[in-house]
Amino acid sequence: MPSTSSGPPSSNRGANWSTDDLHWDWYQATLSAPGDVSSLLRALSGALGLAPEWVPGKGLYGYTVGYRLEGVPAGSVQVFVRPDDVHVQASSSAAIPVAAYLRATWPDHRVSRADVALDTDDAGSFDRLWRQVHGLARNGAEGGGRKVSTSTAGDWIDGEKGRTLYAGGVSSRARVVVYEKGLEQLGKDPACGASRDWTRVEWRLRPDTPEGKTWLGKATPAEAVGFTPFTAAVASALLAVGMSAPDAVRRFASQDPLYWMVRQYRRSVLDLLDLDPLDAMLRLADLVQLVDETATTRA
Repeated sequence: MPSTSSGPPSSNRGANWSTDDLHWDWYQATLSAPGDVSSLLRALSGALGLAPEWVPGKGLYGYTVGYRLEGVPAGSVQVFVRPDDVHVQASSSAAIPVAAYLRATWPDHRVSRADVALDTDDAGSFDRLWRQVHGLARNGAEGGGRKVSTSTAGDWIDGEKGRTLYAGGVSSRARVVVYEKGLEQLGKDPACGASRDWTRVEWRLRPDTPEGKTWLGKATPAEAVGFTPFTAAVASALLAVGMSAPDAVRRFASQDPLYWMVRQYRRSVLDLLDLDPLDAMLRLADLVQLVDETATTRA
């Protein structure tokens, strides 16, 4: 299976980007009650224009069974199965048709990770872009002036094997990565013909709530890069468009406070659910009265 590309899409060979230049580079989603798994496998391979040659393998992420699609030109497609749901994971250029299929056929799927990529083939683009993203991270581009942690990897001394800047932690729900994609591809295959000036900016998004995962399953790449205040700031700077973090991701704290109550006090809520419904209601009523009396005494 080839793992290299020679360059970015032809429309992305300059620095005058628009939101149309954004594309999925990783798409990982969960489908509830998908029905016949063999039909899903055939449909996924058909979405990529490939024969349904799926190789069984071990499951990941707590799934019991896994399948990997053979013949993917660049990237990979895997499906993990258990009785209640199915997990689909596609990388590199395979992520684009897989995301399109899932959105058309399974509109209520939940996305646990999605990467959005933006490419350029400009001389000196990596140095320009990493400094721009680093400046936004360290100068408090995120709301409230909060700085975003940064780190580096790769060959920053000789500059021969490719460099990477990370803005955001490994476990963050959003991370912006700037790296020398051309040198990465040449390292995999020196004969692939990739440009040494090929630079990629990548927004790696990992929602940590059910609402966020559902929202990401419906967002376009242009909407997805606004997932947090920091990712929105980076997108605004690079694409020269105004963008802010979506209200859809943040609204739950104000519109559904019970969600946050259960998330913080889940153990206590489960104890209430173990009670007879009438006893649970009386317990809640007693707590409300106690809170009211306490507030009146303090006033």
